[in-house]
Amino acid sequence: MKTRILTVLMLLATVAMCASADNFTEGGINYRTLSDNTVAVAKSTYSGALVIPATVSNNGVTYSVTEIGDSAFINCSGITELTLPEGLLYIGRRAFMGIGISELTLPESLETLLYYAFRECPNLTTVYYNPVNCETDNTGNPPFYKTTLTSVVISDKVQSLPKQLCGGQTALTEVTIPRSVTSIASNAFNNCTGVTKLNYNA
Repeated sequence: MKTRILTVLMLLATVAMCASADNFTEGGINYRTLSDNTVAVAKSTYSGALVIPATVSNNGVTYSVTEIGDSAFINCSGITELTLPEGLLYIGRRAFMGIGISELTLPESLETLLYYAFRECPNLTTVYYNPVNCETDNTGNPPFYKTTLTSVVISDKVQSLPKQLCGGQTALTEVTIPRSVTSIASNAFNNCTGVTKLNYNA
């Protein structure tokens, strides 16, 4: 009996150690390890100017920050500025829903932008879109749903614009598309009825 209890206690201690190693907090941001050298930002509470670092260190190991997890900063309305690093590959569902930023710059490295990522950000008016080739999902729910987005500026390194990128943005009035863009999904700007100025081949 004593041997069995001791075994259980050792197992619980091992699980606790593994959990501690897999999850950590740095600079007020929670992280979850994905591999030996990459991490995802986990659900956190934050206010003010939020800077997601390109790398973060824990217990002598330096990790690249490659993902923002689902609902990571959902309803953190006190976030007034957001800086995302090059090297970031993935932004999850509702990751920044309801935050208080007015401008957003998406990095060139971004490959996946999932639905409602920036839903209901009441102050968001301008997006600087830099991902070279980024995919959204097939839910039909756009990443900027119910924002006050009025301007989208697409960099001259972007090659394609994904489905529902700005779908339903009735407040959107101006879009700039450079000549580098060779592919635009058919519903990338679905129901953007307020667009009055389109700068193409800019």
